[in-house]
Amino acid sequence: LINNKLRHFDSDAFFSLSKLKNLNMDENEISYLSDRIFKYLSSLQILSLKNNKLLDLTPLTFYGLQNSLKMLDLSLNKLAHLNAYSLSE
Repeated sequence: LINNKLRHFDSDAFFSLSKLKNLNMDENEISYLSDRIFKYLSSLQILSLKNNKLLDLTPLTFYGLQNSLKMLDLSLNKLAHLNAYSLSE
């Protein structure tokens, strides 16, 4: 999903993709991710959101990825701060 000018995703956008291991959403215009947006991606190991317009992440943004995610790239965003609980179990 690289460089498609995407701005947001519905909360069930990734439904039925439980076996997906790599998701690259670099170079879009994403400024917000809803809570539990990745809840169906139980096998996801690599998530790249590089070079978007993310401003903030809530403690529930990455809910459901605690046991599978090995690499997360948030570089080149507009994050003012990162809540420690956004990446914890």
